[in-house]
Amino acid sequence: MKRALTYALVDYAMHGFLRAIEAPREDRERDSDELRVVGDSSEVPAAPGEAAGTVAAAAFLLGIPLLVMGFVLAPMDPQAPVIGVVLFLLCMGVACFAMAARSAVVKRADAEPRAVREAIAFVEEAEAVRKADPAAAAELVGRVCGAFPELLDGRLLYLFLRLEAGQADAVVCEARECLCGESSDRRDKLDLATALAWRGDLDEALAVFAALKPRVRPTAEYGYAFYGLYGYALLAAERPAEAHEMVQRVLRRKRSLDDDSVCRCLMVRARCRIELGRRAAARVDLERLAAHDAQYVGLKEAWGAWDAMPKRIATKRSAA
Repeated sequence: MKRALTYALVDYAMHGFLRAIEAPREDRERDSDELRVVGDSSEVPAAPGEAAGTVAAAAFLLGIPLLVMGFVLAPMDPQAPVIGVVLFLLCMGVACFAMAARSAVVKRADAEPRAVREAIAFVEEAEAVRKADPAAAAELVGRVCGAFPELLDGRLLYLFLRLEAGQADAVVCEARECLCGESSDRRDKLDLATALAWRGDLDEALAVFAALKPRVRPTAEYGYAFYGLYGYALLAAERPAEAHEMVQRVLRRKRSLDDDSVCRCLMVRARCRIELGRRAAARVDLERLAAHDAQYVGLKEAWGAWDAMPKRIATKRSAA
């Protein structure tokens, strides 16, 4: 019997979205720690707006001597004071422009970590209320997606929360309407295919995935997410061999688990191998996931399914 597409996708997407939001902050902190260990002041990165502040100070310090020089040379050239004043005003203009630029840079630098903190707070609040009110959780994540429109995991998390809130029919209708417009893109088709699979319309969902497949290369974030979700849909349709081959397209090219979409592909492959009775190969995938993140979403359940697999009894010939 075919199953709807569930497989804790909300948990996977929330995990990936939080990692994607936090990554810049973690990178900055790690780089800062490494610089403190080295202790070489020449390697410390410039503070936000430092270059603009240097330009402003240089312009101001240059303008004053030019003004004084103009008046000093007045006995020899009556135009010298005028030239000195003009040059001084030009320097002051440069200094003011540089200070304004510095203020804008500092303000933007201060706003970035604040936006990250607010986004993390929204996502964590969404996680807290998700079980009781998935619609409210979806609304909270929707606000974050506006601040981080480039993060595909945010869009997917918003989609999965809406699906969990019982809005699959609305998502399908909206995706179909978007596809009729001129501004539609392949992300709308991915939304449609995922929503169809979620509500159990696997035949139509797989048809949409199949139509998209020739145009999607498994070499970027969208490709990783696409083939992972395609694999989930095939697994839900009880076609583990095809699902295994689908995620292999990503895992053959991408070995690093830094991208959470690749982790999801590895989880799909482990699940497929469990379904196909490939106990040893499934164990390799699960151990690799555990080494990357022992608390990874769904890992405990996958180990439970692995433990329930029948163990092969070694024959005398194989033992020898």
